[in-house]
Amino acid sequence: MFLNYLFILFNIFLGHLKFLFGLRSSNPKLYYVSLYLFSKQTFRLPKSAQKDFLIIIKTYFFVLKQIFFVKPEIHILDTGNVVAFDSGFNAEEKRLQYLKHFNVTPGYFLSRQNLIGSLSILQACVHFIFVTLFFISLLPFSFAKNKVNYAMLLREIVEWTNLISIFKKNKINKLYHFCIYEKDANFLTYLLNKKNIWVSKITSEVPLDFANKIIVTNELCLCFAYQVEEVEAFKTTMFYDRLQVWLPEMQISYLNNYSNRTFEIPLNTIGFYSSALWLRKKLNHTPADIGSYDVEEILLRNIAQYLVKNRNLKLIIFTHPLEKRTAENSLLTKQYYEDIFGTEMEKNIELSDDKIKSTEIFHKVNIGIAVFSTIVFERLSLGFKTILAPFGKKDFPLMSSPFRNICVYTKEELFEIMDKNLNLTKAHFFENNGISSYRSSTIELNYNLN
Repeated sequence: MFLNYLFILFNIFLGHLKFLFGLRSSNPKLYYVSLYLFSKQTFRLPKSAQKDFLIIIKTYFFVLKQIFFVKPEIHILDTGNVVAFDSGFNAEEKRLQYLKHFNVTPGYFLSRQNLIGSLSILQACVHFIFVTLFFISLLPFSFAKNKVNYAMLLREIVEWTNLISIFKKNKINKLYHFCIYEKDANFLTYLLNKKNIWVSKITSEVPLDFANKIIVTNELCLCFAYQVEEVEAFKTTMFYDRLQVWLPEMQISYLNNYSNRTFEIPLNTIGFYSSALWLRKKLNHTPADIGSYDVEEILLRNIAQYLVKNRNLKLIIFTHPLEKRTAENSLLTKQYYEDIFGTEMEKNIELSDDKIKSTEIFHKVNIGIAVFSTIVFERLSLGFKTILAPFGKKDFPLMSSPFRNICVYTKEELFEIMDKNLNLTKAHFFENNGISSYRSSTIELNYNLN
């Protein structure tokens, strides 16, 4: 453990020099992993921490408490030298199911948030000495703009040290890494590679542009084919040896509902997939990468106008789990959509059944529409017609991407693309829009429009 700390701190020192002075040419990989380590926003602390001049001190005492009173948690699954690594244990079963689909059987499952701590008094003492010395060296950065990044290092060096120790003790030589958006994900890979550990990163289907323009890994497992275009666009900051396209992360859990089946798709039914932005605004939630709170309502009112012009159409609104979490939310949701569409269109509007997951009934609508949702990528991956409306984000998707053929940014574009694609078969929809590669090659389903 003593040597692991020296190894980690030495690489942090080199990386910090590259970050401070922009030293890119001699070792670009170390430069880019350090760029994220010292400047990328962490998702493990609230945004308010960026204004807290005591955050380094607070983190230090938090880490001390962890190393003396908490033990790292390891889930031993089987014999073998492969680890599945995630931000927490809550999605363990789904992650293992996903990996099994691609013939990967991990012997261990590790959680980032459960790595910190000590297995013995001796370990706790070693952690204490190095964390304290490192803490003293970080104090001058308490007033830096990126003070949170320095504070997080106090947690990360303990997690990295424990991870490397676990790998050595159990002779682990391969890691499958989920939730790769955290600021230290690439630096950790850099360290593990120096210890001859092979790292496979699973991206999730969320566009790389949002949080993963820099990726360092041995194997890059993409979760949606559009990401292949992004890898090419960001090729100067993508470091990998092998590239694969897998499925969207959560799709394995419902894949059997669609495998080897033929569906009769109602031609005159369209669907809207809600992100509950109106309710997030009411609850003061952050709208994240979707844009402003209002974009979804703008889209809904545009859809309402389209339905007025096309009264033969029916709309199914697939509500977000937040919209039906409580009885009060359900009532507010019903009132909200009634205000949008009015009583005049009541017969044309249907709220989805709360008891059925929207991912299990893609076949209930001819075209699915959303501002931004992972369901967009899941529908397309299975071959269902879909339109994305990233209002306010005209830089997405890539300007050269055929994905833009099914993206709309105005009411006029929505009307035009709906008119053009409503009557198309599945095959013609994907071929005409140049997105045939977005359909997964690992599953085939058929459907007819009627």
